[in-house]
Amino acid sequence: MKRFTLALAVIALATPAFSQSIPLGEIVSSDRSIRDPLYKVTARYPAGWVVRGVTRWGDRETTLFMGEPTQTGFASMYYRIPSDPRLILDLEWDLREAAKKKTQQRIEGGLADYGIVAGSFSFRLVGDLPALSYVARFTVSSTTYGEYFVRVLSSRGEALFFLRAPLEQFEPLRIAFETMVESVRLP
Repeated sequence: MKRFTLALAVIALATPAFSQSIPLGEIVSSDRSIRDPLYKVTARYPAGWVVRGVTRWGDRETTLFMGEPTQTGFASMYYRIPSDPRLILDLEWDLREAAKKKTQQRIEGGLADYGIVAGSFSFRLVGDLPALSYVARFTVSSTTYGEYFVRVLSSRGEALFFLRAPLEQFEPLRIAFETMVESVRLP
């Protein structure tokens, strides 16, 4: 019983260090700008949207949860500026492999019919940084959803953008969300 109680105490003490909510005002401004002074990441979220939360966790990782006020769509911006950046030798291969892993993660997470829409892969620049974007589709409770995914890489880290919405509302939200993707700047 003592071991069990000790294990629970260790978990309880470690949890806040692993995942910590950040007050919105530390990163998000009333002018829709996102400025993280700790990791030197900036972006601007779409007009009319709201940021619902900011969490820091893992190896210098941060996630912002947001969406448009009617909550028909869910969006997030994740970024990681690791203390020990990795060297990428083949950029396109690395981005494609990350897309495969994300697809597998979604399927294992319960989205059995999750699949990337054929022809939606787009290798491009966001600012002066390499990026990959694609659209995927999946079904939950007989509603078809779209997911817009963008991964942006810098020599010091990465940003990932996710937007999910019912398919009939997806495209206007994706267009608005793209303005945020284009605004991101990483160190």
